[in-house]
Amino acid sequence: MKKLITIITVFVLLLSCSKDEKEDPAILEVTLSYYDIVLKDYKPDIYADAYLFPESIGKNVDLSKCMMVTAKLGLLDDSNEKLIGAYSYKGEADATGKLIIKDIAPGKYLLLVSSNGRMTYSTKMITLPAGQTVYETKKFSKEYLDSGEPW
Repeated sequence: MKKLITIITVFVLLLSCSKDEKEDPAILEVTLSYYDIVLKDYKPDIYADAYLFPESIGKNVDLSKCMMVTAKLGLLDDSNEKLIGAYSYKGEADATGKLIIKDIAPGKYLLLVSSNGRMTYSTKMITLPAGQTVYETKKFSKEYLDSGEPW
């Protein structure tokens, strides 16, 4: 009887260990605004974009020499016209300047936010834990800044 209980216990433990449980997806919520020099106040950055690139791009690339081109192409190294890579996820800000990207695989990413129509962007490495929502806010202080703006 003890032998049978031991075998059943081992069998149940093996079954429970072999389950391939997927991690819950992460959510990223970004609020974007820009400084309006006429109104002298920050306004929602309507239709601004946020892109998530694989972590390897953020580690291995000099982002000061890069530019965002079309959505299909992704990042381009402007110094040698070399395509670096496409984004993994993208979102666009609504009328309040907020964008939400859902169903993101947990992990580390390079977040690139691009102000709509004002030729400025900003990058930041972020970690998105499983099953959690990460909140980021970026206020662009300059209207035109080709080299990017620090976070």
